[in-house]
Amino acid sequence: MSPADNPGIFRKNGMSYRLRRNLKRAAAGLVLLVFGIGRMSWEGSMEEEWKRLQLRAGGLDLGVREQLGQMSYLAALGGFRSLVASFLSVKAFNEWENVDWVKLESTYGLMTRLQPRVAGYWEEGAWHLAYNASAFYLLNEEMSPGVRRHLGGRYIRKGEEFLREGIRNNPEEYLLRQRLAEIYRNKFGDHCRAADEFAIAARLEGAPEYCRRFAAYEMADCEGREWEAYAALAGLYGEGVRHRKPTLLAKLGELEEKLSIPEAKRVLPEKGP
Repeated sequence: MSPADNPGIFRKNGMSYRLRRNLKRAAAGLVLLVFGIGRMSWEGSMEEEWKRLQLRAGGLDLGVREQLGQMSYLAALGGFRSLVASFLSVKAFNEWENVDWVKLESTYGLMTRLQPRVAGYWEEGAWHLAYNASAFYLLNEEMSPGVRRHLGGRYIRKGEEFLREGIRNNPEEYLLRQRLAEIYRNKFGDHCRAADEFAIAARLEGAPEYCRRFAAYEMADCEGREWEAYAALAGLYGEGVRHRKPTLLAKLGELEEKLSIPEAKRVLPEKGP
C-alpha cells in the first residue's frame, strides 16, 4: 500500500515511530542526567580534595554543549567524559586522514577540555599541529612560498601553545616538556629554549636519562652558554660509560677546542698521533 492509497495510516504509523524514537532518546538522556545528579552529592564532599590533588576537571560550558551535541553533552555531564573523549579520538583520526586541520584542532580542543589530565591527548594534538599540519602546508606546492611559510609557521606555533596549555594542566608530566623541547629544537632551531625545556623534563619523575644529555647537547649550541654546557657535558662524561655516546663525545671535543681548554685539563683522553 502506498501513501496515496491511505495517507492516514502512514501518517499515523510515522507519528508512532517518531514518538517511540523520541521517547527512547528522552529516556536515555534522563538516565544519564539522573546519574549525573546523583554523582553531584557525592562529588561535593570530594571537591576540595580533588582541587588539592589537581584531579578535578573543569566545568562544561554551553560552548562545549554546542560542539558535542545534546547526547554526548549529557553523557559527559553524567560522568562519562572518558568515553566521550575516546569517541572523539576516533573522529580526530578520520579528520587527520582527511587532512581537515581546522576540525582536528577543534576536536582535540574538546578532548582536552573533557580530559585535561590525560597527557596523551595534549601530546597527540600538538604533534598533529606542529608536525603533520605544518608539513602539509610547508610542502604544498599548489600554494605560493609566502602562504606556505605563513600557514606552516602558524601551525607550528599552534602546536607549541597546545603543549604549553597541556603543561599548565599537567605540570608533573615530563613527556610534555620533552615534546616542547623537541619543537624548539626541530621546528624553531631555538637551542637555548630547547635546553631549558629538556632540563626541566629531566628533573620530573619518570624522565629518562637521555633528557639530561639532550639538555647539555642543546646548551652546547646555545650562544653564550658554552662554559655551562661544557661543565654539564663533562659531568655526564664523568658519571660513566652509559653517557659516553658519540654525540656527547663529539660536542665535548668541539667545546674543548672552541674554549681553548688546555690539554692537561681536558676531559677527553689525548688523541694518539
